[in-house]
Amino acid sequence: MTTPPMKVLFVGNSLTYWDGGLAALLKKLRRSADSSAGFDAEQVVQGGASLEVMWNETEARERIAEGGYDVVILQEDLPETTVESFHSYARRFDEAIRASGAAPLFYMAWEYERLSWISMDEIAEAHWTIAAELGARVAPVGLARRRSYGERPELDLYADDREHPSIAGSYLSALTIYASLF
Repeated sequence: MTTPPMKVLFVGNSLTYWDGGLAALLKKLRRSADSSAGFDAEQVVQGGASLEVMWNETEARERIAEGGYDVVILQEDLPETTVESFHSYARRFDEAIRASGAAPLFYMAWEYERLSWISMDEIAEAHWTIAAELGARVAPVGLARRRSYGERPELDLYADDREHPSIAGSYLSALTIYASLF
């Protein structure tokens, strides 16, 4: 990205809105880095929703079309859906996002034990594959979490349910997305 984004939209589920939401955290990070930057972050979220649900059952498409966003951040929860569905709805969202003049950014989530059919490596591969196909970027949050565990195993990035992020996990997510944007 050649110029910093001024307005972003998050589209996702509870991994996006947990702990007050990544949109709010991202606004605080941007303000702390540059208090003069006119930056805004908004969200369209629904608990437990895949991109398919976000496409079919929310106002996400309308917000993208009307919102004047620079970047739309798409969060799929792969353990809750399939790679095929992710790629299918990523393509649909990509077309709508680009038609609006915005750029897509894929927010790579993480694996968790309750739905262990897919590994972190497979989640990463699904994101890199669709991003390469679409010429999009990825915020590798899941990989940042894995690296954090390797370097600081005492830092618990999970909330009590062992799926959602702890406040440290939300902060790491926001920092990874921030680095991907700026």
